[in-house]
Amino acid sequence: RNAVFEAFFEAAEISALSDIDRETYNTSLKCYRDMNNVVVTAKEEGREEGREEGREEGEAIGIEKGEAIGIEKGEVIGIKKAVLLMHRNGMPCEEIAKALDMPLNEVKSIIREAI
Repeated sequence: RNAVFEAFFEAAEISALSDIDRETYNTSLKCYRDMNNVVVTAKEEGREEGREEGREEGEAIGIEKGEAIGIEKGEVIGIKKAVLLMHRNGMPCEEIAKALDMPLNEVKSIIREAI
């Protein structure tokens, strides 16, 4: 309710100004509004640029982590395939473990999972 009265009194004060003072006031108000719009637009553009940079950095980190996980999984799969191939060719678990520098229980676990 106070805002309504304040707006009313402001309008009354403006209408009481001389023509020159009113023109000066309107010009000043226009400059203020233009500058305010420039600042608001700059902030919005800055936020959007920040979001875009954040997205790009996030994607790069995600790709890097994904590649690392993929390489690790690929290595695990490769080791499992090697263990199973050696086992199918009749190599004892102890020799497989020694050849691949793995704990014996891990070799046996891989073989058990495949059966």
